[in-house]
Amino acid sequence: MSILNWECFDNYYRRAKVFGGWLVIHDSDVSHQTDRGIESGWDWRPAMCFVPDANYEWRLEEVEG
Repeated sequence: MSILNWECFDNYYRRAKVFGGWLVIHDSDVSHQTDRGIESGWDWRPAMCFVPDANYEWRLEEVEG
């Protein structure tokens, strides 16, 4: 069995190298409507997509600041 090596590149995005490109996951915090207004909850909504990159040319750069 093979395990994906996930690389985090900010607080919400991570990627894993797969055949032909990358799997990318974005996690977003879910807001809830309550009687006090909109509040942040403990729920996370992940979304995943495939980014084709046969030569794995996508390079991540350090962001300063």
